[in-house]
Amino acid sequence: MNTMDKENFEKAVTICKNAQRIIAITGAGISISAGIPPFRGKNGFWEKYDPIVLDINFFKKSSAFTWKVVAEVFFKHMKNAVPTLSHRALARLEEENKLGAIITQNIDNLHQLGGSKNVIDFHGTTATVTCTKCKKQYPQEFIEKVPIPPHCPECKGLIKPDILFFGEKISEQMVKESLIEIARSDVMLVIGTSGAVNPINSFPGKMKENRGTVIEINISSKPVFKEADIYLCGNSDDLLPLLVDETLKD
Repeated sequence: MNTMDKENFEKAVTICKNAQRIIAITGAGISISAGIPPFRGKNGFWEKYDPIVLDINFFKKSSAFTWKVVAEVFFKHMKNAVPTLSHRALARLEEENKLGAIITQNIDNLHQLGGSKNVIDFHGTTATVTCTKCKKQYPQEFIEKVPIPPHCPECKGLIKPDILFFGEKISEQMVKESLIEIARSDVMLVIGTSGAVNPINSFPGKMKENRGTVIEINISSKPVFKEADIYLCGNSDDLLPLLVDETLKD
């Protein structure tokens, strides 16, 4: 860590130590070391697959094709993934009552598996699937026992993954809940996100409006968010556990 990076890191530690309540926003970067490729960018899902497979109208017309991709690609990559050092570090921060909530763009359920309790799955989750007709929910494992596309044993309705498809609206309740959590916090950690998706990329701005501090951890040479007060460049698995260790020191 060079002098400038060390200085920024020490500032981040001081800010986190003094924080009354921290909130985290996480993107695909936090899960890459778990073996889950990002959607965008180099080696991302969209380099291999047309995004239309996750369009809600396409799903309604071609559910078998969409389910084939979802079952073989998304669920396959995510089923055996284990939480990273970054996921576990955030869980520790929550356990010590420093972190109030995580807003994640990821659908891999790794925050919950890593021990975090208050997680807002902004784009849904692969942990469950739901019948489009009777709304009965099933665990992901249900998909392994039935033909594709899966149908509900109760009402024979088509089952849909509990992930947000293109063309679907993010629930107003989820946005409201996120904004409440941001308003309750004085420090925001933004970790491993490209900042490409609305409205989650507006949340650092909301934090600044509330006079909070934004700390960004990313691998890009420059911060993604202009609102970042402190930028820590590097792999979150290297930086975040160390930041949490130092923050929780007496």
